[in-house]
Amino acid sequence: MRRLAGAGVLLMAALAAVMATDPAVLAALAAGAVLTNLAMAGRLASGLRRLAPILVFAGFLASLEWLGGAAQPRLALRTVAVFAFLVPAARLILWEELLTSRRPGSALFRIALFLLMVRHFTRVLAGEAWRFLIAQALAAPRKWRKGWWSSLVWALAALFRRALLRAERFYAAQLVRGIGP
Repeated sequence: MRRLAGAGVLLMAALAAVMATDPAVLAALAAGAVLTNLAMAGRLASGLRRLAPILVFAGFLASLEWLGGAAQPRLALRTVAVFAFLVPAARLILWEELLTSRRPGSALFRIALFLLMVRHFTRVLAGEAWRFLIAQALAAPRKWRKGWWSSLVWALAALFRRALLRAERFYAAQLVRGIGP
């Protein structure tokens, strides 16, 4: 129960980061999120390895905001804060017990089903991304040489195409079952 309460607190903090507009509040939330993520990782190296892609992405967003004339990097800070709060929250949730602890038909049961569905599709897409990048590395093993960049672009384009097709099929299945709008 304490794990679920801790995950709830982290999810509320992520929601606060989404709603915040003041750059100082966003910076404080992002710093708190990064420190929380590093503390829960156990080892500093694994925590930094987990945060490295989102920090690079946030740096790219901040540079785009700066080029666009924005004085404060709100989107970059918000992105770091939300991601760094959601990762430890997802680790705290006992996914197998989430459905069994809720009464079928209740609002919390539906929320649990939604969270499990999002978790499932996140894992599916992560697995596909891993397979595409392995295939790309095997197709063009020499980094930064002829054909490497185009091979990477084609692999990412195929991943996005598969993700869109999968989402479209899922949406159609929900409409057939009467769940969609």
